Amino acid sequence: MLADLVWVVPEGTLSHEEATTLGCGFWTAVQALFHPTRLGLTEPPAKVKGKKWLQSDYLQLIRLLAAAGYKVATVSSPCNFELAKSLGATVVFDYNSPGVLDQILTAGSSAHSTPKGKVITILGSKDEAVAYNPNVMIQPTLIYCSLGREFSFREVFPVSKEDRD
Repeated sequence: MLADLVWVVPEGTLSHEEATTLGCGFWTAVQALFHPTRLGLTEPPAKVKGKKWLQSDYLQLIRLLAAAGYKVATVSSPCNFELAKSLGATVVFDYNSPGVLDQILTAGSSAHSTPKGKVITILGSKDEAVAYNPNVMIQPTLIYCSLGREFSFREVFPVSKEDRD
């Protein structure tokens, strides 16, 4: 029954209007970052890198990581630098800059050197993720899977009892 997925908005936290904006993008970001079978983040200093995030998920990830105490380094076009910073990004780099990779690696110091970990992909191909780094575990995630119904878009996301529990 889907009614068990409805929650009360705690008094003094968000208005009902604000709570309605916490849709699939937000909950997919929460799942990708904090669910024990995904990245399982608890508190800094773990390192998180993102590539090809969907716009809604990208914005939610910045907010969530900043709220959890992480320093957030991200890329954007210059016209969105202030938006990213207002959401909690510590530093924002121009993704068209010729030296952007070096700037990111400098900002993240040793975050790039860990040879193992997980790639959490949202509506992304596992093949593309493996091509990105074959030494990591590939974990697709989509909050729809916790709703008790199969979801199809590019590939099939089966119902996940584990995600619902």
